Amino acid sequence: ESIRELLDRRGIETFASGLQVSGSALKVRVAATSKADGQGGEPTKLLADLPAGAWAALALGDLGKSISTGLDSLDGLAGPGFDVQSGLDLLEQQAGIDVQKDLLSWMGQTGLFVRGTSLTDIGGALVVQSKDAAATKAALAKARTFVADAGLPAQDLTGNGIDDGFSVKPGGAPFEIFAALAGDRFVLAVNRQALDDALDPAKKLSDDDAFKAGAELLGDGMQPSFYLDVPKVAGLIGLAASGQQGYARAEPYLDRIGTITAGSKREGDLQLQTFAVGIR
Repeated sequence: ESIRELLDRRGIETFASGLQVSGSALKVRVAATSKADGQGGEPTKLLADLPAGAWAALALGDLGKSISTGLDSLDGLAGPGFDVQSGLDLLEQQAGIDVQKDLLSWMGQTGLFVRGTSLTDIGGALVVQSKDAAATKAALAKARTFVADAGLPAQDLTGNGIDDGFSVKPGGAPFEIFAALAGDRFVLAVNRQALDDALDPAKKLSDDDAFKAGAELLGDGMQPSFYLDVPKVAGLIGLAASGQQGYARAEPYLDRIGTITAGSKREGDLQLQTFAVGIR
């Protein structure tokens, strides 16, 4: 009954799934009919435009709309003693930030990526298309005040077409956090290289051979909304777990996996989704 209620809340009328296994991939395909509005192909285009070299990437769609919808749903499910709005009001009182007005109102299509070739240079960034650059700039000012009040001195951020921004290094942390506005893009990044990659990538993820292979596995003209380059991740895990028996047992299985991708597309009321694991 609870699953049926969840499907109803999402506007899903019928649902079907299937498993396909071949020598090159394992695929799970899902089809559902729904009266809910589709979000089109824009999120997947944003994913493909993220920087080459990323070994994990995720398209989050219209982030402001998604979080607003999620908060409304959470409020509807809340039981006695749990009030989402009260929590948001408390945040506004303590931090001076109105989540809906100061943040969600301008957040549009969003992508997330992680990059790095060694344990010392791992980083990543959240890239948000801003619907209102002035509102984003105002949010940056409030965020800077908040971190300063928390005892974390913020440094001005310049370069790479940055219109406004700051960096902060949490006490004792081996990394810096960067918040930047460049044109209509807001970037929240961990480490400077990830920030630079997000703002001005030398190549795009769509240029990576592994990404192309993962997209091809999806079929049906789908482009990935989720992408994971398992060989690169396994290499990093191997560096961290060198000599450990648990990893030694898992390594042969990891070596057989190429990319893991997921994508979707909408045809009228029909929503198609595919999850594909490439086999080497």
